Amino acid sequence: MARRTVLTLTGASGPDTELDTILAPLGFAPADVAASTAEVLAHLREAHYDLLLLSLDTLGDALGTLEHALRADPAMSVVGTGPSADPELILRGLRLGAHEFLVRPAASRDLVAAIERAQRRVSPDGRRGRILAVYSPKGGMGVTTIAINLAVACAALAPRQRVALIDLTEDDPDIRLFLNLAPTYDIADLLARGDDIDGSVVASILTEHPSGVWVLPAIERGGRGGLDAAAVTAMLAHLRAHFDVLIIDADSSRRPHVLAALDAAHEILLVTQLSLPALRSAQRASQWLRERGYEDDKVQVVMNRVSGGDAVSLTDAREVLGRDIAHTLPNDHRTCTTALARGVALRQAMPEARLTKRFETFAAQVLEVAPAAVALPVPANDRLAGRGLGKFFHLGG
Repeated sequence: MARRTVLTLTGASGPDTELDTILAPLGFAPADVAASTAEVLAHLREAHYDLLLLSLDTLGDALGTLEHALRADPAMSVVGTGPSADPELILRGLRLGAHEFLVRPAASRDLVAAIERAQRRVSPDGRRGRILAVYSPKGGMGVTTIAINLAVACAALAPRQRVALIDLTEDDPDIRLFLNLAPTYDIADLLARGDDIDGSVVASILTEHPSGVWVLPAIERGGRGGLDAAAVTAMLAHLRAHFDVLIIDADSSRRPHVLAALDAAHEILLVTQLSLPALRSAQRASQWLRERGYEDDKVQVVMNRVSGGDAVSLTDAREVLGRDIAHTLPNDHRTCTTALARGVALRQAMPEARLTKRFETFAAQVLEVAPAAVALPVPANDRLAGRGLGKFFHLGG
C-alpha cells in the first residue's frame, strides 16, 4: 500500500529531522520540505499531498495565493502552527482553511493528535465546502428568507452538490416555521458531539428537506443556553467535509458565536434595504467588518425588497456604504407571504415569480456557474443620483 505524503514548510512543527520519525507510524512517507512559501506553492502545483504543515507567521503576502492553491486540493488536510496561540494568527489559519492549529515546537503526541483530527476532518471524497453567512446587524431585513431560498436554489441548480442550511439565531429562530419542520435534533445535539462528527452523525442529526437541502435548526427559544464560539468554529470545520455549500442564517447580534461564524465564512452577505435606518445600520456594520480585518471581496451587499418607490436610491446606497451592491432582490410581499403560509420555499410556492427567478440568478453566482456581476435593475427613482444623504450619514468624517 502506498504511504501517505506530507509537505512541510521548514520548521513548521519543530526540527525537520524529527518529523519523519513522528509521522512514519501514521503511514506517512518521508516529508518533502520547502524552504519558502514560494516553494510550497511550487510543490502543490506539481503533486497532491495528504498533509500540509505550515508556519502561519511566515507566510507573508502569499496568503491569498496559498488559499487558492488549498481550495484546488480539498482532499489535503492542513495543520498550521505559530510561536504562540495568538488569536490573529489562529484567525489567519481559519481563513486559509487550516484544520488544526498548534503552538510550536509541538510535542510529538500533540502533533500526532492534531494530524489525526485534521485527517478526520477531510472528507473521503475531497469535499471542502464554501461557507456563506447571511447577516444583517438589524432585524427584519429578510435574512432568514434569503438564507432559505438561496440554499434551496443552490440545491436545485446543482443537485450533485450537497447544500446545508444552518440556523445560528438565538432570539428568533424561524427556519422551523418557514419550512414547516418538526426536527428531532437541533444544533445543540451536533455541538455536543465535539470532534466525533462523521457522515452517519451528520445524516442522523441534520434534517433533509424535500428540496434537497440539509437543515440544522437552531435551539428553540428558551432552550439550552448560548452557543459556544469555539464549538461553532469546530462544527463548521467538520461540516465542510460533508457539504459543498454551507449557508448560515446568522443572528443579528455580535455575540461570540456569530463572530466565529463570520470569521469562518468565505463570504458574508450583508443584507440591508433602501431606507435610512437600514442603511445607517448597514453603514456601521460595513465599517466594523473592515475594522475586523475582512477583505472587501469577502463582504457582499445584498439589497433586499427593492421597488420603484424606495425613498433612497441604489446610487445613494452605494455612496453611503462605500461598497458596490452585489445583489438586489425585488420587493414581492405576495410571493413571500404565500410561501410562508404554506411552510415552503419560494421555489415550491411560486416557481415562476420574479423573486424566485432572482434567487436562481443569485444561486448561479454562488455556485460560480454564472458571471460574477449581473446588471442591477434600476428603479425609476435611481435615475436621479446624488440626494445629498451625506449629511445624514456623516460621510467622509
